[in-house]
Amino acid sequence: MALDEVYYSEDFSLELEYFYTVGGYVTFLVAVTVDGFCGVHAFCVRRADLDAMIRALEQLKDGQATLIDGESASYLQVTGCGERVRFGGMLEGTAVSLQFSEAEADRTAVPELIAVLREFADREELNAGV
Repeated sequence: MALDEVYYSEDFSLELEYFYTVGGYVTFLVAVTVDGFCGVHAFCVRRADLDAMIRALEQLKDGQATLIDGESASYLQVTGCGERVRFGGMLEGTAVSLQFSEAEADRTAVPELIAVLREFADREELNAGV
């Protein structure tokens, strides 16, 4: 397992780590750090949900793309062309929000998040439905 650094700055970071795939579901860790606070959650999502998140991120302009873990209702949400990445527990509950400048997001955060999620979706064991 390797940690994929999606974005890192002095004030905040967003990292993902692949764990395993079972029965067409991929499990990965999302870690968000903001000013010394760290929130971590293991997501377990269907391939179709991962694909939908990737498509939504690729087409993101002024909308949002949200990936929800069906078991826990935890979510990873990208809003407004990557200007903000939110990571939270229950959809109605608290969330950690990372604010990117538009230049940072366009250059770094959203394209890297797409690349990491695509890497998870393209794993051989997920495509084999193991």
